Amino acid sequence: MPADPTPPTKPALFLDRDGVLNADHGYVSRWEDFQWIAGARETVAAFNRAGWIVVVVTNQSGIGRGYYTEDDMHGLHARMAEELKAAGAHVDAFYFAPHHPDSKLERYRHPDHPDRKPNPGMLLRAMQDWPIDREASFLVGDKPSDLEAATRAGVRAVLFDGGNLYEFLAAEGLLPG
Repeated sequence: MPADPTPPTKPALFLDRDGVLNADHGYVSRWEDFQWIAGARETVAAFNRAGWIVVVVTNQSGIGRGYYTEDDMHGLHARMAEELKAAGAHVDAFYFAPHHPDSKLERYRHPDHPDRKPNPGMLLRAMQDWPIDREASFLVGDKPSDLEAATRAGVRAVLFDGGNLYEFLAAEGLLPG
């Protein structure tokens, strides 16, 4: 009997970005405006050590609104990755939705893009791209739209309302291992 070529699945930690990983100052696109949420880097590192896939799913309508570019956002994510690496952590993938119904840029104007939360498109794409165990995974978000996207993707949703992310997940019994 041939070996099963399907890789074993792993749980995934889905994270919204603004308000979960970094302080949400509104359309954060420059490193000088970026501020880590307390416990965010430690959280990512803990899930990495436990073998989880860590995925960021973030609406970035500031791109579509013309406040900053995709290159600006990718540059910010690269700096985040550098700081996470220094903390012994990494994000496996960043998914973003630059779309908005009122976008100034035609290519990002869409009345209800499947990737823009509360739609589940980013989570569903991640589950196609990575060997994710949907039932063992969960999303941490700070807005009802984050939670709705997770629910619509069949993933458990947890509302984070601020403070220390690591301590919050510990208190909820959600840290791995």
